[in-house]
Amino acid sequence: MVRAPELIIGYDENYFPKSATFSFCGEPMPDKGSALTTSEESIARFKPEFDLHLDRRHKRRDVN
Repeated sequence: MVRAPELIIGYDENYFPKSATFSFCGEPMPDKGSALTTSEESIARFKPEFDLHLDRRHKRRDVN
């Protein structure tokens, strides 16, 4: 069974979100530079980049 791609959020020592990577290839999602305070904010900020990466690099049809 093929696993769905995921956005993996990285946290600092105080458990504040600081980065995101793509689960299939480990490529980091570009950081736009604003401070993050919650996982929800991180996901909302990185989701467009995640979707773009999925479409361009992994062809959505290949992972479904």
